[in-house]
Amino acid sequence: LSEWRQSMQAWRAHPGIGGYLLITNAGSTVTGLAQNIGVLVVGLFVGPVAAGLFRIASQLSGAMTKISTLLSRAIFAEVNRVRSAAGGDGLRHLYGRTNRLLYLTGAVILALTALLGKPVLLLMSGADYSPAYPLMVLLALAAVINMIGAMNEPTLMSGDGAWTAFWLQALATLFYGAVMMIALPRFGVYGAAGAMVAYALVRQILLRAATGRHLDRAE
Repeated sequence: LSEWRQSMQAWRAHPGIGGYLLITNAGSTVTGLAQNIGVLVVGLFVGPVAAGLFRIASQLSGAMTKISTLLSRAIFAEVNRVRSAAGGDGLRHLYGRTNRLLYLTGAVILALTALLGKPVLLLMSGADYSPAYPLMVLLALAAVINMIGAMNEPTLMSGDGAWTAFWLQALATLFYGAVMMIALPRFGVYGAAGAMVAYALVRQILLRAATGRHLDRAE
C-alpha cells in the first residue's frame, strides 16, 4: 500500500505521465508483435520445416534485436539528460555523434554475420539447417537497420513525439503485413525474411524523418 501511495504521488506530480506510459507501452507491443509474428505466419502458410529454418535464423540474429532494445533504453535516459542540460544544440550534437558510432558498429556486425554466420550455424544446428544461412543474413540486416536507427525513437519520444512514434510504428507494421502477404506466396520463407528487412527500413525512414523535424524544433 505504501508503494501504491508513492505511485499516486508521482502520478499527481507529473501530469500526463499516465498517457505517456500508455502510448509508449502500446508502441513497444506493436513493435514486438511485428518482430515476432513472422515465425507464426511462416509456419501457418508455408509449413513447419520453413518455420524451423526461420526460427533458427531468427534466434541467431536476435541478439542484435536485444542490443537495439538495450541501446534505446540507455539512449533515452541520456537524451533527456542532455536535452535538460544543454538544450537543442546539445541534443543535436549527441544525435549526430551517436549515429556515427551506430553506423560503424552496424557495418562491423553485418560483416561478421556474413563471414562467420554459416560456420556458427553449422556448429550449433548441423548441416540440415544450412538453408537457414540466407535467412539469417536477411534477418541480421533487418536487425542492423534497427540498431543503427536506435537514436531515432528515443530522441523523438524525449519531447512531445510519443504519439507520433506510436503512429509511425503502427504504419510501419501495416506496411510489413502488406509486404508479407505479397512476398510470402511468391518467395516463401525468404519472402518473409525480405519483408522483415523492408519493415525495418521503412520504420527507420519514417522515424528518422520525424526525428529530424523534432530536432529542428528543439531549443
